[in-house]
Amino acid sequence: MLNKPLLYGCVLIMALTSCQSNEGGAPPESSKVQVNKPVTELVGSKNAQVIRSGAFTDAERPTSGIVELVQSGDRYHVILSSDFSTLKGPDLQVVLHRSNDLISQLEPPTFPLEASDYVVLGGLKSLTGQQTYAVPEKINMDEYGSVAVWCEKFNATFGSANLSSKS
Repeated sequence: MLNKPLLYGCVLIMALTSCQSNEGGAPPESSKVQVNKPVTELVGSKNAQVIRSGAFTDAERPTSGIVELVQSGDRYHVILSSDFSTLKGPDLQVVLHRSNDLISQLEPPTFPLEASDYVVLGGLKSLTGQQTYAVPEKINMDEYGSVAVWCEKFNATFGSANLSSKS
């Protein structure tokens, strides 16, 4: 028969191990990168086209992958590529920012954003992989130059991608 302190210690170790965050480690098996779906399938239009794109640059946390701004008629969507990846954080949001070179204009270590300079597209759906965010109709995309992954709770920018015109 096991003694109680040993049993409690084993249960505590198992509980702590299962609650550890995955920061810095490999993504869980269920969040492995998927193959890119065609842009037309993601936004539901045969006339969809990529008009601007950029690669993520690290800020507060390692963030990588490609972002594309897709236009379909008069609607816009932001699409994070299948190789998109960032680390876990509280209250992560995908935002459009007015700057064409966001990271160089912010101050480390948290790279905070000013409320008048961005619009939230929505909560980050996954730490990895392809995902799509609709841009609100009232937004004039000529006024926005980058996409960022931002922690609202601590006003910390995890990473940003400057949007360049497609050639």
